[in-house]
Amino acid sequence: MTTKNFDMIIFLSSVGTLPASEFTAELKDFEKQYKYGRVPLRDARRVYETCAKILNANSSSNDAYYNALRLLKHTVWNIEIFKNHYSDIWNFCEKTILHHNGNIRMAGATLISYFYLGATVIRVPVGRKRNKIHTAEDVAIENFWVQKIIEMMALEETYTKEHERKLYISDIGDVFHAPHSTETRDPLLKSIRRGIEELTRGSEFVDKMMNDHGYCMKRSSTFPDLIFWGRWATCTHAEHRRILCQQEQAGLWGEDVPYSQVHIEKEIRILGNQVSRTFVEICSYLNPTTRNLLMERLTDIPSEWRALLERAEDMGFEHGYRLFFGRYQLLDGDEKETREREKEATDLICAMHSFAMDMLNKRDVFSE
Repeated sequence: MTTKNFDMIIFLSSVGTLPASEFTAELKDFEKQYKYGRVPLRDARRVYETCAKILNANSSSNDAYYNALRLLKHTVWNIEIFKNHYSDIWNFCEKTILHHNGNIRMAGATLISYFYLGATVIRVPVGRKRNKIHTAEDVAIENFWVQKIIEMMALEETYTKEHERKLYISDIGDVFHAPHSTETRDPLLKSIRRGIEELTRGSEFVDKMMNDHGYCMKRSSTFPDLIFWGRWATCTHAEHRRILCQQEQAGLWGEDVPYSQVHIEKEIRILGNQVSRTFVEICSYLNPTTRNLLMERLTDIPSEWRALLERAEDMGFEHGYRLFFGRYQLLDGDEKETREREKEATDLICAMHSFAMDMLNKRDVFSE
């Protein structure tokens, strides 16, 4: 197939049929045709669908699998493809890390490097301020990226512990190296560590992102000037920080801190020319972002909160969620019970705000 008469249909059919060595020539023609991988959306969709079908098929040969991985990386350049399929793309990467075939592991590592590029473009789009998140979709991708970094670190730690004796003999017995060095003669450990390297390539950039999410760098106690290559693998970290998009930030109602209201409403019933009974109803209007943050952590909050949140009435973005604390009759004008219930409702909303601020790592701002 020559570049001049490149046929996409024939090319895509060759992905699953040609031996890897022969497909390499076809892939080079493809890269020249599309200026070395910058594929327009229409063709990128066709390429992605073809590769995904092969990678999802358990019956695919190693050659077909290897071909699809090498081709798939070119679709990651397309932002729409990446946004719609970033989770599946990562799953394809993940399946290669411990694969028995070395070529497939190498192709997977290359695909991880392209995943990094796609995620980086989402996080720092051209024309926007550095590290500023604008949409819920951007936030979801960044949270996913951070989680995969942590999962890869955990995989490295687990694999190292499970094969400790083997790794000590092959890696440490006759060669001195710094702790957690990327150098290893174990092929699967090397694949894991290269995957982490590719996923965290921009050192300062990724360090800042991880710090934004509550993870700190880990330094060696033996070599204080040396930062572990797996710097977030075993470090103690704060609760995973939740990053807000613009709409969620606005939904706090208080700029950087949550704002809500507790309402005390009296109903005075008049019979003839006398007051017959007085009822008091206590409710609160909780800002929508705090409510949504708490709903994400239902297993971590008190059962009393869960009951209130699950029964909360959605009053719209401007009025938030109405939490009902109770209605009772006021006897003989005694306001003591009202003050007590008012304090209980106010304290509970303050506690909810504090929990939300902990999720956002903004306690210092909140307490000023």
